[in-house]
Amino acid sequence: MQTKDATTLIAAAQAGNWAPIVDNITIFSDYPARTLARNFSQIPILIGNNDDESTLFLVQQELQNQSFPASDISTGNVQKFTCPAGARANASVAANLATWRYRYFGEFPNTMLTSSPDSGAYHGSEVPVIFDTLPQPGNGIPASTAEEVAIGKYIRGAWAAFAKNSTGGLLAYEGGWPAYQPGSETLIRLGYNNLTGTNTVLPAAYDVGCTVTFPINAANPTTSPSPTSTPHSSAACGLVMNLWGLGTLLMLTLL
Repeated sequence: MQTKDATTLIAAAQAGNWAPIVDNITIFSDYPARTLARNFSQIPILIGNNDDESTLFLVQQELQNQSFPASDISTGNVQKFTCPAGARANASVAANLATWRYRYFGEFPNTMLTSSPDSGAYHGSEVPVIFDTLPQPGNGIPASTAEEVAIGKYIRGAWAAFAKNSTGGLLAYEGGWPAYQPGSETLIRLGYNNLTGTNTVLPAAYDVGCTVTFPINAANPTTSPSPTSTPHSSAACGLVMNLWGLGTLLMLTLL
């Protein structure tokens, strides 16, 4: 891509949909086997998704005068976002790695795509909130709400706590985040009812529609992760967040 000019890249981007391809170097064809064998990065993770991911794609389709069945919204939310996040979190727990899992719910007037139907916490809606790049008020765009600003500050603090100490930072952050366990109230709801703070729930509240989940006891039936307040001794820690790309989880390795 570095050898191409901008016009060529834009034309290629508009030519069709782009997705990763299996090359068994970066993208693999045997993820279930690799996961059971623990053949993946042995680092702590923070992983999650938004509550209404697929509404973004509904709006995009409608702007192109294309149909997008309402049933596809709920199906897409579960099978392309919720279930992959849950399966990956379960695999990490089974490998005895410190794991945190969240679900983002924030809905604010200046980031809303549609009001009828409500666009909800759609794919990418958390990005301007977390990175403090909210739209400037004017031309029909309302000002940021106090709740929106507070939630963004809270999440930025949580991400920083994890980056600084990937095994114990979140345990001590703002009253403490519980380490993720599939059978316990350890799924963190961020921005739930547009409130700041840690709200926990059983993962099954959202995972019930998953047809495939990683068997939590398959790789390590006798142990569970025991995060501590001691900084991680490795040279790297893992941060997985649902920020960019359809159904894709972005892993950022902090050296």
